[in-house]
Amino acid sequence: MTEALCALLGALVGGLITGHYTLRGVREQYRLEQEMRETTEKGLIRNFRQMIRTEVQTLWDHYLNDMGREVEGLGEHEPLLAIYPVTQNNYFSVYDNNCASLGSIEDEHLRGLIVKVYTRAKGLLDAFRMNNELIKDYRETDFQRLHFQNLHLRDLAKQKLEALRNYADSIKQEHATMRQLVQDLLNNLNNN
Repeated sequence: MTEALCALLGALVGGLITGHYTLRGVREQYRLEQEMRETTEKGLIRNFRQMIRTEVQTLWDHYLNDMGREVEGLGEHEPLLAIYPVTQNNYFSVYDNNCASLGSIEDEHLRGLIVKVYTRAKGLLDAFRMNNELIKDYRETDFQRLHFQNLHLRDLAKQKLEALRNYADSIKQEHATMRQLVQDLLNNLNNN
């Protein structure tokens, strides 16, 4: 009976020791996997932020070298008569295809700034589309005025030109706001 009791006790102690170390091993494995997930997620967030930075910088530089220069060169209450060919709907492919990743950015200010920049940029593109339509409408009316020498068409052309002046003023304001927002976003992305 003593041998059986010793064997039972030995098995029990051995099982407890084995169980203890198995539990420690499982906990350590879980901790390592958790660290790996966090490292992977941090890498994904870092990559997302880098992609946002690249997309914003590239689009902003392109815009500034093209239509941004036109807008900044406008005098006070001067109409923007240059057509800006806004032909596609998806200029913001990184943002549009990865906006679900925004929730992973812990910095609430940065998250809000990203959304603000893209929302305002889309609004600015819509403003240029509208301005393009106003230009076409004005040019058509002005052409008819010259062709028909009609006083009503002359007055209508003046009204449409004034509408273009007013719209250019709002585009200039939006451009200035975008310039500041883009600079803030790029600074924030570079500093974090």
